[in-house]
Amino acid sequence: MLTLSNRQLSELRNIASSQNVPEALPDISHISIDSSLPVAMRLERFLRDGGNPYLFRVNNTIVHVRYGNGRVTLQERLLRLALK
Repeated sequence: MLTLSNRQLSELRNIASSQNVPEALPDISHISIDSSLPVAMRLERFLRDGGNPYLFRVNNTIVHVRYGNGRVTLQERLLRLALK
C-alpha cells in the first residue's frame, strides 16, 4: 500500500500552480476510480495514477485543490459570487 507522510502531503499541498505549465502536470481526465472501494484504497489509486492530489490537470485546465477552515461552504461561496 502506498502511503505518504504528513510532511510529504504538506510539500505536495504547497506546490504553487504558477510554477507549473499545464503540459507538465498529469492529466486526470482519463482516470476512473471505483467509488465502492474504501477511501484509503481510492486515495492510493489516485496517487498512483494522478500524482499530486492537490495539483493536477483536467484536459487543459489546471486544478489546484485547497481546503478552507470549514466556516464557509462551497455552496455559500458560489452563492456570494453569483450575487456580485
